[in-house]
Amino acid sequence: MIIKVGDVVEVKRGLDPILRDAKIENIQIKCTDDYEASVMQVDLNKNFEGTITYEDVTFEQSVGDMRWAYFNQIKLDT
Repeated sequence: MIIKVGDVVEVKRGLDPILRDAKIENIQIKCTDDYEASVMQVDLNKNFEGTITYEDVTFEQSVGDMRWAYFNQIKLDT
């Protein structure tokens, strides 16, 4: 699954079983232990480690909270 900045994906937050709608604002991939790079898109099937910064747009909020999540918290299309 390829994700891009501006996409809306579903994210699992912590132990809460309810998925949140997340509009991606930034994508960071791990390059080394000390360095991450911001990218415009990434293929999650390539097993990159990284995070997204997103705006919570669940319930069509016009101004949502900014949060972050690991790639493994993103619900993949099957």
